[in-house]
Amino acid sequence: MNYAIRPDHPVFDRPAYQRDIHLLEVLDTVIRPTAFLLLSDGENFVIGRNRLDLAAWVWTRDGLDADTLDTVCRLLHIHFAGRAIHYTAKEDAARAMAEQFARQGYRQQSGMGLIAYTLREVRMPEDKGPIRPARMDELDTLARMYEDFQIACFGELQNTACRAHMQSAIEAGSLRVLAHDDRIQCIVNAAPKTPGGHTRIAMVYTVPDAQGQGYAKWLTAQVCRDELTRCPWALLYADADNPRSNAAYRRIGFEKMGVIREIKMVKDGMSE
Repeated sequence: MNYAIRPDHPVFDRPAYQRDIHLLEVLDTVIRPTAFLLLSDGENFVIGRNRLDLAAWVWTRDGLDADTLDTVCRLLHIHFAGRAIHYTAKEDAARAMAEQFARQGYRQQSGMGLIAYTLREVRMPEDKGPIRPARMDELDTLARMYEDFQIACFGELQNTACRAHMQSAIEAGSLRVLAHDDRIQCIVNAAPKTPGGHTRIAMVYTVPDAQGQGYAKWLTAQVCRDELTRCPWALLYADADNPRSNAAYRRIGFEKMGVIREIKMVKDGMSE
């Protein structure tokens, strides 16, 4: 059976997919339009990938049956042929797929859970000072902070074009900073998805010697308050294994929507 689909396939309009569309926003808004790999049976799953250095994203409807699980795992196995199998999916499906691959001789090399949060009303924390847009003369500093952010979150650089990425964010006016004595303490990026749509909050990072002082909580709350004057709600993904940051997000009004998990499965002697 041919599972290849186009980005405008009807599966993306199915009620089951639409219920998860914000939980798997990266698949729908980033991967789907530019995917080199896009597969589906038209009802029960979607597999998408748009960069060789990042995981494939997998959407599955709830109550995944054994046949669909087998199909998804088989298609991933074919795609990654002889290399580490790297994917992101809803938590239950991600773990079920990991168990399936384990029975085929794979072992889990790494895994990261991400909690998806939504925010519609901000509870403001203690004032930590004025915030402002990032400036182009700060590009070198911001590029280094983006590198540090990725290593802190993922253990590696998932985007090596850090300078270009931060330059785009500065030019778009989406990157905000909190600075004391002209030294940047914390950054947050807020990118509206479409005019009138929700805003994605990302790249929340505080320099190590300023962590634990409430800067990220204050900056995120301020940015979200500004964004909610022109969008209905905000979306944020947080590391499920970082209790401090999750507690901070909940205190300013973020509510948990669901969990996705990124997993990399390998066999001994297998190429990355």
